[in-house]
Amino acid sequence: MMKDMIQKVIDNGCAIGVCPPCAKVRGYEAEDLVDGVTIVGSVFIHERVKEGAAILSF
Repeated sequence: MMKDMIQKVIDNGCAIGVCPPCAKVRGYEAEDLVDGVTIVGSVFIHERVKEGAAILSF
């Protein structure tokens, strides 16, 4: 189940961020997301990438 996979990622110390335009186009608000998943701006995402984080975007 997708929710279980997301929880496993969070439990392993990884951050999951959703960009505001992606959330908006899908009609998601922060309260719709699984605990531990946050809506974040591009600066947050770009900073993680510059630090060497792996990202998955879809």
